[in-house]
Amino acid sequence: MKAIRDLLDKVEPVAAKNKYAHTLYDAVSTLLFQPKEVTHNGVHIKDGMDLKRTMVHVVLAMQLALIHGIVNVGHQHYLSLGLYEGLTDGIVWKLLYGALQVIPLILVVHVVGLGIEIVFAAIKKHPVEEGFLVSGMLIPLIMPPDVPLWIVGLATAFAVLIAKEAFGGTGMNILNIALTARVFIFFAYPSEISGDNVWVAQDYNFLHELVGLPAMTMDALGLNALPEGGWKALTVDGFSGATPLALAAKGGWDAVQGATLPSGEQQYSTFNLLMGFIPGSIGEMNKVFIILGAVILIAAQIASWRIMLSMVAGLAVAGLAMNIL
Repeated sequence: MKAIRDLLDKVEPVAAKNKYAHTLYDAVSTLLFQPKEVTHNGVHIKDGMDLKRTMVHVVLAMQLALIHGIVNVGHQHYLSLGLYEGLTDGIVWKLLYGALQVIPLILVVHVVGLGIEIVFAAIKKHPVEEGFLVSGMLIPLIMPPDVPLWIVGLATAFAVLIAKEAFGGTGMNILNIALTARVFIFFAYPSEISGDNVWVAQDYNFLHELVGLPAMTMDALGLNALPEGGWKALTVDGFSGATPLALAAKGGWDAVQGATLPSGEQQYSTFNLLMGFIPGSIGEMNKVFIILGAVILIAAQIASWRIMLSMVAGLAVAGLAMNIL
């Protein structure tokens, strides 16, 4: 770490010549190292846990959901093609496909979001605010795995500008940045994020092509060429149907439990629903990992269990009331 600190100290005079470069330098430096300044007044608490380190704890608590999301994206992809139906079957290919599908999403969100943050911080002459560390991870986690990157970039820019900077920055906004990005896509591009059909990433992007995943998949399927319609034409019937909510709306819990894959395996079993081995948004599937992330934040005294519990209770009561009405 001393080598990194020495490198940053050497870079600082060069970065100081340009306000945008210095803002970027300051963001990296304060993320990696605690600030030197502490309060001197006796009534204040001197603590190394500044806002950046608080936000980093929140990001770390999301990593289990992210890792599961990456594996599940690959699992659902190959399952839709009738390959590797067991959870651990073809795990390397599933992990590789999911990582190369999700990582570009994370990169686009951070490049666009942090780029806007740095510009505003430089103009307003203050450090880059820490709030986007969490928003930058939440936005990819609440997106479908097959959403186009340009749409996510546009939604991120809208959310940062309208839901955050327009209100004055971190702590001033009345709207959640990540949810604003999702709402933007819902209204601007509804076909990409709404409807009854399940969300499964079926195509291969540039990175997949680069490592030869399409050729491997075609070899596993015993194909020499793709049929008309591409990869989507190969999708098995069980993955062109309805979501669990759509099934429940039509036939209740029995309809959800009765949905099966072409192999005869139960598609929406209680285990799959709980552990998140179903199509859906990248980081919202595994309920156990999400709850475990909450426990980590509570144990680290970063978040309040009272706020979490009241949110869940409020959602449950409102949902039940709407159903009754």
